[in-house]
Amino acid sequence: MLVMRFSALGDVALTIPVVYEVCRANPDVEFVFATMTWPATMMVDAPANLTVVDVDVKGRYKGLRGMWKLAKKVDKHFHVDAVADLHSVIR
Repeated sequence: MLVMRFSALGDVALTIPVVYEVCRANPDVEFVFATMTWPATMMVDAPANLTVVDVDVKGRYKGLRGMWKLAKKVDKHFHVDAVADLHSVIR
């Protein structure tokens, strides 16, 4: 499952406990958390089934074309069956 949150530092920080608990409650599911580079550094002591991917949304992955590149990268490296966009923005 791919989980995305590309907003302010505080918004990402608020999602961390929830994402960790969902990961712990579903140990047989592999989770990928995609967020901006700075908030990604807050993901310490992550559950074993959680991979954190830092994404430069203001540079390499900016705009629609950037999101397309990101989708191709994620598809190449991870098997994603579901996506949870915690920002409620269509990307």
